This record gives sequence, C-alpha cells and structure tokens, in this order.
Amino acid sequence: MPRTYISSLKSGESLEDVFLVLKKEVKETREKKPYLNLQLADKSGFLEARKWDATRQQCESFNKDAFVKIKGVVETFNNILQIRITEICPVPDTQV
Repeated sequence: MPRTYISSLKSGESLEDVFLVLKKEVKETREKKPYLNLQLADKSGFLEARKWDATRQQCESFNKDAFVKIKGVVETFNNILQIRITEICPVPDTQV
C-alpha cells in the first residue's frame, strides 16, 4: 500500500497509515463522552485529528511522541482539513 502524506490529503479521502502524535488531549463532548483530540505528523506536515467515542483503552494505549496507525476520513471543518479517525492503535517504534 503506498504511503499517504499529510500534505497531499484532500477532503473526502479515506486513509490508513502510520503517523507521529505531536499532541494528545483526552476531552469530553457536551454529552460527557470521551474523545481524542490529536495533532498527527509525518515528514510532509501535520494535521488535527479527532477520534470520537474513544474507549478508555484507546485513550490510554499511546502517548505524545508515539506512532499510531489510523484509519479515517479527511474532512473540512471551519475551512480547515482534519481527520475523523475510525480506528487507532499504537505502533512500536521498531516497526516504523
């Protein structure tokens, strides 16, 4: 599978790839459900990402400066691209 670079992403695209976590925040929706607010990066740039309805295991399975494999969809929110993550899991540094 060819590498997906952040700089080439367009709204509406699906993606599955590994990225570095530059920022990680666990927040709550208005309904008090946890979600992950992330900033993901690769050598081409960085992008905000959200994992709605995140499980406790997902929230605790990685930290900032770790690599994660995600599946998701690129969306535009307030004229800014971001990724809506559908699946996320940590990736050991040795596999990157």
